[in-house]
This record gives sequence, C-alpha cells and structure tokens, in this order.
Amino acid sequence: SFRLIKKGEHLYLQIMYRTGSELRTRYSHGVLSVDFNKGFIMVSEIDENGKLLNIDRMNYIHEGTAGATKNSMLHLVKDLVDLAVQSGKDIVIEDLKSLNKRKSEKTQRKHYNRMINTLKFSKFRRLLETRCNKCGVTLLLINPYNTSKIASNKYCYNIKLNIHSAASYVIARRFYKLD
Repeated sequence: SFRLIKKGEHLYLQIMYRTGSELRTRYSHGVLSVDFNKGFIMVSEIDENGKLLNIDRMNYIHEGTAGATKNSMLHLVKDLVDLAVQSGKDIVIEDLKSLNKRKSEKTQRKHYNRMINTLKFSKFRRLLETRCNKCGVTLLLINPYNTSKIASNKYCYNIKLNIHSAASYVIARRFYKLD
C-alpha cells in the first residue's frame, strides 16, 4: 500500500509492503492434501513415495451468518496451516476455479447446481492463500478432474476409505503424478 503525506510545501510518498516469510515446508517430505466439502474438509498426509500416513477430518460452520462462516473458516485455515508447519509438508488443494466457469452453463443436474452455488471454496482458498503466505507454507494446486471417480474405483473398496478420504488421497497422489 502507499500513502501521500503533505508536510508544508513538500509531498512525501510512503510505500509499505510485506515480504513473504521464509519457507518452512517442502514437498520433498510429502504433502498434506485437502478435499473441500460442504461443512468439512478431509486432509490426507502422505510421504514422498505416496504412502498414506494419516487422514483427518476438520469441520467448519457452513450454515448461519456470513460472519460465523468466515470465523469458522479462519479457525479451520489456521489449524490446517499449523499442521503443515508442524509436519514440514506443503499443502495441495484442487484448483476449483473451473466450477465458477461452469456456473454460467446450464446443466440439468440439480445436485451439481446446488453444490456449485453453496460451496464456499473461493472464500476458503483466499483465506488459505493469505495464511500460507504469512506462515511460509507453500500452497500447490492440481487439476480436480475425476478425483472422486478415481477414488471410488481405486481406493474406497481396496483400502476401505470413504469417498472423501479417498479423494483427498487421490489429490496428494496426483501431485506426485502417481494416479
């Protein structure tokens, strides 16, 4: 940001900027991947070889006032970034901007339209990008194409994961180009 300050006959330009903090995570140790859903996120932790180490569910308030939702998401993002700093691993999320592009298209599927219009992913992503930048955590984006379908076909039955846990696992593996 900047500010012009007038003192007497002189104008002074004051420029303020924030430098990014030193990186505290890296993907060479593995990653934390996030599957964003209505009311909760699933977080999978994998090592650099694609082995599943841990799965965690974090809830946030989805209904209610906008302030309650934002406050709940702020706490969620803080907890997620703190987990990344503690484990030393980067965060991987789906690049769901393509969902916003499809809003203008008319689709016949009621469930899909409801999901697009009620999902608060853009707010989550903005808050996460800001927090990651402040804390020195790298945020990585992957293509969301068919993550749930791959999860259902490969991991739900074989390693007994529910669809959301398996989708977060697929997101992590896709980053390493394993799926």
